[in-house]
Amino acid sequence: MKSICDQEQGIAVTTTPLSIYDTHDKYKKNIILFLVCCFGFLASFDEVVYLPALLKMVKDLETTKTLGLLTISVYLFAMSISSLIWGVFADYYGRKPIAIFGLVAFILSSVGCYFAQNIYIMLFFRTLQGCFISVSLVIGQGTIADIYQSNSRGTPYGIFYAFYFAAGLLGPTLGGEICQYYGWRSTFTLVIMIAFILFISYVLIVPETQHYKVICKYQIQQKINLLELDQVSKPTLTNPCLPLLYLIDSTIIPYVIVLACSYMAVNCSLLLVPTELGEAPYSFQPDTIGILFIPIASAFLIGSVIGGKLSDLATIKYFQNSKLLEGRMIPGLSFSILISIGLSIYGWTFQNAIHVSVPILGQIFAGFGQAASRPGVISYFTVKYQEHAASIIAANTFVQQLSTSIVLTFTVQIVQIIHEGLFFTILAVCLIIRRSESSVIMVCSHGMLVCSIHIDDLMNHLQQMQKFADESNGTRAIHTHGFNRTFDYIYNYLTINTNLKVQRQYFPYKTFTLNSDPILSAYINNIETNFTYGLKQDFTYLKYSGSNSFTNPIRLTSIPNVGCDESDWLAATYPSANSVALVKRGICSYTEKSVLAAKYGAAGLLIYNDGTTPDRYPPTSGRVHPDTTFPVLFLSYQAGTHLKNAAQNLTTNTHIKIRISTTKYPALVGNICAHTLTGNATQTILIGSHSDSVPEGPGINDNGSGSATNLVLATNLARLFQTSSYQPYKYRVKFCWWGAEEVGLVGSDYHVFQANQSIFEGERLSDYLVNLNYDMLGSPNFQIGIYDGNSTYMSTAPSKAIPGSIRLTQLFRDWFISQNLPYTMSELGGGSDYGPFLAAGIVISGLNAGVYDKKTKEERDYYNRMLGQGKGGIANVEHDPCYHDFCDSLENINLLGYEKMTQGAAYVLEHLGRHTDLYSYLYPQKEIRQLENS
Repeated sequence: MKSICDQEQGIAVTTTPLSIYDTHDKYKKNIILFLVCCFGFLASFDEVVYLPALLKMVKDLETTKTLGLLTISVYLFAMSISSLIWGVFADYYGRKPIAIFGLVAFILSSVGCYFAQNIYIMLFFRTLQGCFISVSLVIGQGTIADIYQSNSRGTPYGIFYAFYFAAGLLGPTLGGEICQYYGWRSTFTLVIMIAFILFISYVLIVPETQHYKVICKYQIQQKINLLELDQVSKPTLTNPCLPLLYLIDSTIIPYVIVLACSYMAVNCSLLLVPTELGEAPYSFQPDTIGILFIPIASAFLIGSVIGGKLSDLATIKYFQNSKLLEGRMIPGLSFSILISIGLSIYGWTFQNAIHVSVPILGQIFAGFGQAASRPGVISYFTVKYQEHAASIIAANTFVQQLSTSIVLTFTVQIVQIIHEGLFFTILAVCLIIRRSESSVIMVCSHGMLVCSIHIDDLMNHLQQMQKFADESNGTRAIHTHGFNRTFDYIYNYLTINTNLKVQRQYFPYKTFTLNSDPILSAYINNIETNFTYGLKQDFTYLKYSGSNSFTNPIRLTSIPNVGCDESDWLAATYPSANSVALVKRGICSYTEKSVLAAKYGAAGLLIYNDGTTPDRYPPTSGRVHPDTTFPVLFLSYQAGTHLKNAAQNLTTNTHIKIRISTTKYPALVGNICAHTLTGNATQTILIGSHSDSVPEGPGINDNGSGSATNLVLATNLARLFQTSSYQPYKYRVKFCWWGAEEVGLVGSDYHVFQANQSIFEGERLSDYLVNLNYDMLGSPNFQIGIYDGNSTYMSTAPSKAIPGSIRLTQLFRDWFISQNLPYTMSELGGGSDYGPFLAAGIVISGLNAGVYDKKTKEERDYYNRMLGQGKGGIANVEHDPCYHDFCDSLENINLLGYEKMTQGAAYVLEHLGRHTDLYSYLYPQKEIRQLENS
């Protein structure tokens, strides 16, 4: 079993995998939830418990009302700053030690408040109280993210905020009664008692819940679900200010601002309640003021519970069906309009001294809206940043408490100048503006098509492709059952699930039959050695090998390196012409090796395995170019090495005799294309990916990943076009799945040739504005590779295709930058299906996640910085170690990179579809003329 912990001794494995969210039963979770809710209760309770006696405290300490209210402001300010530290510490050291430390320090600072003899000592210890009680908000909400799965997190957050808000309002009720009989200092006695009981309970009952700590604990006892194990990395101690970087995320900051504005506005109104009701014309006593907080507290409690429950229900509707993670916030933020209504009622009725029930009613509206809007938003934050749940909560707390503390400092002075009605109306209007802006983003942060992309949809298609390969001897190569099943699956899925116009396009490509077992013999200094045919023996054939029966043995020549460059063939031990060439497997495809062998006149080709891993010792199956006329065999590592040593010894006379009989004949292979029914057919956006694999493997990354991306884009766009809220594009969009890419871009080349001959509108090559190609998006050691429009290869392309291709490179790059994601410029070489389109003068672009080239240390470090430690991959390892191999299966997909790249593909498609003049954007005439004249 994999271990991510420093200590791996004593690891035992149980037969039943255990989810990290199931390490506590429901009863234990409820106990933990109750205690962390009490933790949150304490923070809010302590903030305002002495509010009803604020005027008495001001009088007793011989200070001003402004300095009295400052005890609240400094408390909130200290909470905001210190929460950043506790968030980072809790994600690194775990939840429990930080919680215990915070409680002890809070108790000591509360004792200091009790004995304060002047306002400045009180301000000092209130600051310390705020510093240490902020632990409660960070740890409490972080613990909920630890023990509840994302789809059921809203309800516990609703309960947490029910405690938090109810405490903030019940505090004045209890505080008012206590102050009436025992004085304002007695409120701190009550706070100390609650904190001490909570400290004992936390030490004895609450376990460590931080995921890394839990996994390390359970690895010594039983097996943790491996999927979750892969999702958790060892935490690092970062700069306390780093959590603020999460707020740069454009899908986070709008909701942070809404929460901060609503929290600040409601707190301003609440803090004025005791001073307003304690003076004329109301002149209530502290105990009466406290009682008036009860209905407000009830509104907060009910709002929190309802908001949390609706958040989870929205998750079921939006997240599971429409795949919109933001969907869980829709109900809560809808209630936030009540905050603006309540604040307006509260401000104007207090200013005009209307009966106390009316401003209290305004507070009930505002309280309910504030409480109902929070659980869904906080759930969204912690789901989006699960591993850094405490840090993202700390960042939110920082913004919320800091803004509130600043405004509260000047609230009294502002109210004295412009009065309550205008002041709270301004806050209400600001809140409405912020809410409307966030609602646009909430529907979809970057466009509906982007938000519709979810990894589950992509993986569902890949699972089907894996199944087809499993039923076809592990391959989806053309002329196999695996390819035919893939072809039918794509066609049927589009036909059933979309209203796109779906068409099949067939073209001939040779099939192959081996007529009898081949024979291979070697003559080394006239001593004959016969090799055994078979996959587990000495040699096998490669598909599309030519037929021949050597009458006499032919000289063997060894090609240095791996025979992928012409320089290798020129450096052979003997000239390749009329010789049998021996070359090691590696880097380029067997097809490319066979093409070079033909170019240099080889009479036969022997490719041998490289022995780099145990599975690369025996011979393996594969294919060469269909037009190959000479025999091509694949040898085991041992047989190949034996012949190589003999061939490279110039004193040794080494010859080869081959007999093989094969038959080749044309058979049909297909492309599939599906286009939208709307949009200008003479201005078509073409999205392409190839649907076949190599014979050696199932091709789940190459190119099941691109095929699935194309299928999800097509399906989701078709569904959006059928909704009233999504405006169709002015351009037609066509999605194509090319056949026979792995044998030389045959399907895409055939499509371009046919389109170039067509005279029908919508089917002509001139009707294509752009080709976006997606080939290999799931590489396990991935890069976010953007086709580089400035590649050297582009210099051979028609001038009219170059400027637009460069612009699309920039468009992809800008998207990944906006998402704080790394990217790599991917050099073009014409080796994928964009090649025929580019050669025909059509603008191209696309993505890939890397092939056989190795990830450098610099690239790994860069990706770690952008994605988080441990997510940047492995240096000096191929981006796809299973490229064109049997291990290119479902396990060969990196879920993070795959989803992000597909979202990037969705963004670019939607951006181009919404462009007002796409032709001028992709084909800028001035730049094209400059290139033509250069």
